[in-house]
Amino acid sequence: MARQRATHEQTDLHPRDERFGKARRVLKRRDFLRAQRRGISARGPYYVVVIRRRDDGEPARLGVVASRKVGNSVTRNRGKRLVREWFRRRPEPLSDPIDLVVILRLGAPALSYQTACAELEATVSKAQSGRQSGRARRARRPTSGRRPNHQ
Repeated sequence: MARQRATHEQTDLHPRDERFGKARRVLKRRDFLRAQRRGISARGPYYVVVIRRRDDGEPARLGVVASRKVGNSVTRNRGKRLVREWFRRRPEPLSDPIDLVVILRLGAPALSYQTACAELEATVSKAQSGRQSGRARRARRPTSGRRPNHQ
């Protein structure tokens, strides 16, 4: 007797699709750079979130960045797994066509799942409300080409 595989529709264990395919990921360097140049950012204690609106009508995409400052590869991958899990299981999925780039900061991978979710939600809502974070860039003053004489 052949065994039948249960599908998501038959078991109803997964009410929505939680797969994380390539269509839901920011993959290319140019997309990361475009988000960082043109997006709205917000900084929290453990994450920096950059949101860039797109016009293509596709679902939201996630990109995660973890530099070596965050820790070794095991630590960085744990932090990235936490962010991806939060994105997949979000109670209100991001349906707007946006690119969401999350940059891990020191200490982020050590958070529990619940704390990471709370921190991400707070940082994303700060970015969505449009409050810019970070240092304001000072405009360079035009110089005459000569250095001031410091005595």
